[in-house]
Amino acid sequence: MATPGRKLSTTGTSLYEFMELPKTATADDIKKQYRRLALRWHPDKNQNDPNATQKFQQLTKANEVLCDQKKRDIYDKYGSLGMYIAERFGEDNVHSYFVLSSCWFRSLICTCIVLTGCCCCCCC
Repeated sequence: MATPGRKLSTTGTSLYEFMELPKTATADDIKKQYRRLALRWHPDKNQNDPNATQKFQQLTKANEVLCDQKKRDIYDKYGSLGMYIAERFGEDNVHSYFVLSSCWFRSLICTCIVLTGCCCCCCC
């Protein structure tokens, strides 16, 4: 879901903004809006617009994420960064990635290392 030149977000709002939908949109709302926007941005209908193909591809990707409940949950909770992690490591590993990369987890590991004097847990 990462686009070259754009930073990954953790807010999970840009797909909704792109599709002109509220975060509370139902599956039916998403389907209707996708059809409406697909007609507007389809490359065959906009042959004079050099950005039509790119917009249509973005629309298709946004629809793919928002129509799949598991992907939508990841996107809502972790944003485009979560979708990037899901593409790289699998949808089931996204939450684990964010837990392991959180500040409190790193602090816990550092505290354990300082208290035990061991960093590999082999002598504990």
